[in-house]
Amino acid sequence: MPWYYAVAERDHDLQNPTTQEKIRLLGERLRLGPDTRVLDVACGHGGPAVLLASTFGCPILGVERAPEFVEDARRRVAAAGLEELVEIVEGDAAAFPLEPDSFDVALCLGASAFLIGYFAWYAGDMVVTSYQINDVSQGLVAVPLWIPQSGMALGLSIMAIALVDDLVILLAGGTPSYIVAERNKKLAMSENI
Repeated sequence: MPWYYAVAERDHDLQNPTTQEKIRLLGERLRLGPDTRVLDVACGHGGPAVLLASTFGCPILGVERAPEFVEDARRRVAAAGLEELVEIVEGDAAAFPLEPDSFDVALCLGASAFLIGYFAWYAGDMVVTSYQINDVSQGLVAVPLWIPQSGMALGLSIMAIALVDDLVILLAGGTPSYIVAERNKKLAMSENI
């Protein structure tokens, strides 16, 4: 039986809800260049890797666990004549050995927002189901489970919105909130000294 994504995404150049223009914009915002070492985690068919390497001349290492995607990505790299810049490795990114400071940029396009969005949806569905079937906790105090589950669903939804918001800010040329917060923290620390 084939892996689900091998069927669902077999015809996609990019496995994410994005465009080539947005990926180029991301490369500009990251200031990619020939001296920028890029790690592309879950690189899929290699679409972003080929696009970024051909546009910015940066060396890219793509890690992908699906053998059929690896094979297709390597074909795309060869067809683009980018074998000197792009290497595609088959393996689980979680187990991939990384040396400290071996990459300047790491990409996992779409995965974080997708996963948090999925978890938020699933948690919301769990709340609704618990409410509908009147599921309660065990023990001396029977608490309807939808009550504590609602907090988790709300938190995941807020996190999904925050991730998408920072992505939109970054793609629009702004500074993401986590960088602003870090700068403000350093500024506050320097004022206290």
